[in-house]
Amino acid sequence: ETSPDMKYSRVYLSVFPDKNKDEIFNIIKNAIPFLRRELAHNVKLRVTPELHLQLDDSMEYSQKIDNLLSKIK
Repeated sequence: ETSPDMKYSRVYLSVFPDKNKDEIFNIIKNAIPFLRRELAHNVKLRVTPELHLQLDDSMEYSQKIDNLLSKIK
């Protein structure tokens, strides 16, 4: 999701496997300056957005719902 003025961008990140999810997320979060620099070099934008990472847990949630539904069956 990017703000209308293109200054901020929220990036949802899924990490697989879940074993070291927090550690991997923190490593990638610490690499944001590098990722932003690469984005600026590879995508022609007037402003390179500030990246805000957010852990995406939608796959875990959907698996939980699927398990609950299969138990109901």
